[in-house]
Amino acid sequence: MGLRINKDLMASPARVGIVDSINKLADDFSKGNNIEVQRSGLPLIRTEIAEMIAGEMKFFLLASIILSAIILLLFFRSVSATLLSLVVVAIGVTWSVGTIVLLGYKISLLTALIPPLIVVIGIPNCIYFLNKFHVAWNETGDKKNHWYRWLTKWALLHCFVMWQQQ
Repeated sequence: MGLRINKDLMASPARVGIVDSINKLADDFSKGNNIEVQRSGLPLIRTEIAEMIAGEMKFFLLASIILSAIILLLFFRSVSATLLSLVVVAIGVTWSVGTIVLLGYKISLLTALIPPLIVVIGIPNCIYFLNKFHVAWNETGDKKNHWYRWLTKWALLHCFVMWQQQ
């Protein structure tokens, strides 16, 4: 059995539903006639790959966040430090995905790796910032004055160091 599908429908997000309905019809035909049905073609492969990428992107992002949260809780033993780090990283992930979409890039195998990488890179930076903050705060004892000093000294320096490493 061969099918011809409208190109415009296959270029739209509705292709997932169309491919699923075709697969269901093929499965029903296969069961009703005791025949093994083989499926092939670019629309089917494209749709299955796109669904696989979307599923894996969600999985790896959630897995990296959960693993990072567990590691942070083990090291800091503080829920507030863990939540602060995760919020900062979540803002970075949101900005990166938003920038990708705003610039019109499609989510591919390569761009799907960006959010988990930001989580994995961002968590050590948050740990570094928190450690430097707590060490300097313990030395001065003044929390309000220390915020300004910490932001002007360590945060700016760290941004330049990270920028030069890229």
